[in-house]
Amino acid sequence: MSRLDDSNAKRKALRQFYYNSKSYPRHKDRIEWFQQKYNHKIVQYTVSDSLSSHYHHLDDEPVPSTNAFRQRQANWPILESILFSWQQQIEYRGGLVSGELLAEKAKEI
Repeated sequence: MSRLDDSNAKRKALRQFYYNSKSYPRHKDRIEWFQQKYNHKIVQYTVSDSLSSHYHHLDDEPVPSTNAFRQRQANWPILESILFSWQQQIEYRGGLVSGELLAEKAKEI
């Protein structure tokens, strides 16, 4: 895969690597850095595109927190564990699980 289709955070990291280096690294160096950091190979076009003015807005965005979601204790951890396993089995087979379906299964259990 050669495109950065999944995350502007990766583009932002690439931009920071480039602009924070003492001497501007070559494309080859940028590609190698990215592959080492993300275990994902990108092509020269992706590097050029990511460093273009089209993505300059990323330089001003704050880095997203890894604690973006509130963590809370489960009221019924055993039930949630059972429901999670059941949901994984259904989705593995290609099914979809809605909140309504989860509530019905919880009542059943």
